[in-house]
Amino acid sequence: MGEGDRDLGVVKRAFEALSRRDVETLLEVASPDVEFLAPATATLAREGRSYRGHDGIFRYMRDVARVWEELELIPHRYRSAGDGQVLVVGRVRARGQGGYIVDEGVSWLVDVHDGKVTGSRPCSNEEAQAIDVAESAAA
Repeated sequence: MGEGDRDLGVVKRAFEALSRRDVETLLEVASPDVEFLAPATATLAREGRSYRGHDGIFRYMRDVARVWEELELIPHRYRSAGDGQVLVVGRVRARGQGGYIVDEGVSWLVDVHDGKVTGSRPCSNEEAQAIDVAESAAA
């Protein structure tokens, strides 16, 4: 298995764990110094700040339970983006505690180093398309 395939597997495992709210698996696949941005949850719960480290995973899960009645991260496609990055294209569906509803397409860029997730952030449609074009040309 190549490094890109291993990275894809790690990221798939992380998203599956997120969908099950499986903190134990998230801690296994995340680097102790992981940093991730979850803009909607972070904006509602922590003034837009990112989540850092294993403590950040616990904090994120608490924040999700506090601000969302329902939250689904639905990955449709995973693609190696080179240099230890994986592009995930999918959808977010959520209903906030006050009835606020989110249902939109989203892409995430996930950093992987030595088989661990070290970072994650949403990326724009333009950035996701540029990665797709570059990776298609390289294939």
